[in-house]
Amino acid sequence: MPKTPKAPRKWWILLAMTAAVSMIFIDITVLPVALPTIQRKLGIPSLGLQWIVNAYTLSLTIFLLAGGWLGARFGSRRIFICGLFLFALSSALCGLSNSAAELILFRAIQGMGGALLIPSAAPIIFATFSPKERGKAMGLYVGIGSVFFALGPFIGGVFAQYLSWHYIFWINLPISLIGLILTLIFVPEMEKQKRAFDWKGFLTFSAGVSAIVIALMQAKNWGWTSPITLLLFCLGAAFLILLLFIEKKAKDPYVDFSLYKNRNFLGASLAVACFQFLAMVTVYWSIFFQNVSGFSPAQAGAIILISNAPLIILSPIGGHLYDKHGPRPPVTVGFLLISVGLFLLLLNIDTKNLLILLMAVIPYGCGRTFVLIPSFTFAVSEVPPEKRAITVGSIATLRQLGGTLGLAIITSVFLTVQEGQFAEDLQRNTSTLSLAPKTFTGLLSKAPKAIVALEALPEETRTYVKQSRVHSFISGFRAINILSLIAALLGLGMFLWLVKKRTQPKL
Repeated sequence: MPKTPKAPRKWWILLAMTAAVSMIFIDITVLPVALPTIQRKLGIPSLGLQWIVNAYTLSLTIFLLAGGWLGARFGSRRIFICGLFLFALSSALCGLSNSAAELILFRAIQGMGGALLIPSAAPIIFATFSPKERGKAMGLYVGIGSVFFALGPFIGGVFAQYLSWHYIFWINLPISLIGLILTLIFVPEMEKQKRAFDWKGFLTFSAGVSAIVIALMQAKNWGWTSPITLLLFCLGAAFLILLLFIEKKAKDPYVDFSLYKNRNFLGASLAVACFQFLAMVTVYWSIFFQNVSGFSPAQAGAIILISNAPLIILSPIGGHLYDKHGPRPPVTVGFLLISVGLFLLLLNIDTKNLLILLMAVIPYGCGRTFVLIPSFTFAVSEVPPEKRAITVGSIATLRQLGGTLGLAIITSVFLTVQEGQFAEDLQRNTSTLSLAPKTFTGLLSKAPKAIVALEALPEETRTYVKQSRVHSFISGFRAINILSLIAALLGLGMFLWLVKKRTQPKL
């Protein structure tokens, strides 16, 4: 590994690495606010909207460890540059998409680019900064990205409302260009490791995760007990069990299960995964604030912007607390703040009062910083330097797996509760007994077909159908926020049980 660069060069290297996290962060938050607009323009069902999100996270989950291997094998700098190119190209193609199929495809390719960026950036930062500075460096790394994370919803809302949703992807292009220039100038070549690629592990892992995610996402449409749903669940479980046996015999396993024998590493990794699971509920926050609370895309984006703003200030503080006190205090505070925020949102779920909404979403935004930065930094510090490229990929994969499964489960729960409640409400009124619930898919997003079907009904019936649709959306939204609250408490419990004491970072 190259010698630690001296200031100010190391800070230019850190700035270059923030290009990766900035693009990924803004991509996370810029899209959800525009989903109702995309649904209206492209005329796709709610499940299709979630596939636009999960195509990216599933692809990222599958290829992250491969990205870690590529970084170790060919050098983190070189793979980081390749990731910038691929992410920028796929972002441009997403912006040019005119159908749901195109958008889902290019989002999957975008996930591949992210899989090259994420595991390449952190090892470069760890090689650049001393152990005593890594918490601060990682805090700044995430903090700068958090500026884009915070701005993403507002930018997405403004673009969707006043310009076109296509523009939300093109914001990545100038960021990637800046990152590329800084990387070429300041980032030195990283040490390379000769390791064989575990094709068996890669294919088995990919097949297992994909089968389970597809089954979860499609279960509402296919039926939870349908042959194809059950088959995919069984195949997914079989492939993942097979993966355990394959990796035991592999010289260089794709999934290094030996890392998880360390309780501290396991606890920190599970904390990250649990957070990412529950964080997927925020995809529905942006939709809820528009479809039910009645805010415009720009207003909904502004609400999320305000809730994310504490990240900009608290990211360095989270890193500092980790450096001084270890991971347990900040992670505990983080999960408790997230729980408080979700609980307050549940108590005021049908409010349209902005101040009450902010009282719920701001604690959530504060909490995420104290969970992610200390957990991630602590987990990476638990392994020797030669394993960090692969380790970062492992942690990021587990995080994205939590997000992928989280969105799949949250989507299934939401659609099951929402559609079940809507169908039940229609059966309660004699004037709506003969109406098919699917006719009004996308009604709250003002999808053209749903609006036409609604306008064909008598005025009194129209009012009842709209009220029923809102009522069913609230029911589904309540269910997924309860699920996320349970995940937060579970994540905190596992972390406190597994992580017993602080260990000094390894050089």
